[in-house]
Amino acid sequence: MKRHFKFFTLAASFVAMLSLAVLPACNNNEDDPEPTPTSLVLSASTTTYVLGEDTAPITFTATFEGSDVTASAQISNTSDGTQVENASWTPSSVGSFTFQASYDGEVSNVVTITVRDQSEPSTETFYRYILLTKFTYTTCPACAEAQRLFNQLSTEDAEHYVVVAVHNVDRLTISEGTQLGKTFNISAYPTWYYNFYNSMIGVGAGGGITQAGISNQISRAERMFPTVLGIIAESTVEGTTAKVSATVKFQEAGDYKIACVLTENVPGVSSENLSTFQHVLRATQTDMLGEAITPAVSEPGERTFDFSVELNSEWNKDECSFAIYVFKNEGENGYIVNNALACPVGGAITEYRYAE
Repeated sequence: MKRHFKFFTLAASFVAMLSLAVLPACNNNEDDPEPTPTSLVLSASTTTYVLGEDTAPITFTATFEGSDVTASAQISNTSDGTQVENASWTPSSVGSFTFQASYDGEVSNVVTITVRDQSEPSTETFYRYILLTKFTYTTCPACAEAQRLFNQLSTEDAEHYVVVAVHNVDRLTISEGTQLGKTFNISAYPTWYYNFYNSMIGVGAGGGITQAGISNQISRAERMFPTVLGIIAESTVEGTTAKVSATVKFQEAGDYKIACVLTENVPGVSSENLSTFQHVLRATQTDMLGEAITPAVSEPGERTFDFSVELNSEWNKDECSFAIYVFKNEGENGYIVNNALACPVGGAITEYRYAE
């Protein structure tokens, strides 16, 4: 018993010494207290502004414990010490500016707003759309299987694609599609081209088109040829004429080409392999491999391009879309589609999409 008591006495002493050794690391430093979250929150209508492009003033909102106190709060531009009048501020120079609100003895978080000139390249990255050109025909079993693989993509992956289905040797064939097939020496179906850079042929055992392969094209395009442009568009219909006005925002100078085609989702018939053939090429407004943008893009900025097409009476305009895509000269790799957009006939995409 005596030996046991001695052992426990020594053990207790050791634990006490260890506790004393580690205790200082667990104490809060009274000279450096933890910051207390503020109940006053300041927010801005935007935190980026482009001089010469944006015209609306930036507005601020201050809330205290969930209630709007903007009218009573004092909002300051802490970069230069000036007061913000009527919770509204219009930038007049480039730079980074900080703002803070005070109310009832409380001080808010800091809001930083970045202002740049429209001639400066944006540091934001545009969302990457990939042009997928499918060479196919309506009674091709492998083509139908490839489409089923595409339909199984996650929504997140599928929305990266702007699709143009080029039909050959069937009722949906048009001469421009036939010519494009000859240009690429298409002899096997399905053949899928990504951004007119690389292609995959066949599906199933030994085929190149797989669900994983389709998804992998997204990261591959983003890695190999980062997008340096974004596209917005607005379409109108006047009688039997469908029009689209596309604006391209370039982030850097370069040698570019643009293309525009019309597609339609077309119902299948009983002898064919799909109930609906999606994004079928119906008409071309340019050469499908693009037409040179002239004069050349010598600095960042926007260019607007107008296209139109006569709608065939057999087409359902509510199922039609314009596919607009822009090539960039990538040196020894040639012209590669840098970004694309699908705009429904009679619809509009009015805001540039940026990567999250």
